[in-house]
Amino acid sequence: SGNIIERVRRLVSEGGMSKAGLALPQGFRETVADNPPAALRSWMSERLPGTPEQPLRARVVAFQTAQGLKPDGLVGPITLMQINRASGVDEPRLSP
Repeated sequence: SGNIIERVRRLVSEGGMSKAGLALPQGFRETVADNPPAALRSWMSERLPGTPEQPLRARVVAFQTAQGLKPDGLVGPITLMQINRASGVDEPRLSP
């Protein structure tokens, strides 16, 4: 698992996720905390379960918990890939 996580981080740092056909929302950076850019906030709000009244960070934590990810409220490459998967985005998969 750590090897795949490192490969994803390397892809992100080299700008390769979009080159590999992975859907990246506008404004994505390696890690997004409480105050993401407006375009990314909108993208996540559309895809995460919950209501607009719920704080986005709480929705991210709930999503991460449901997906078996570290529930830290930060959106990094693994959380982003899981959001894409859960919302039906067809994208390539990394193989070990």
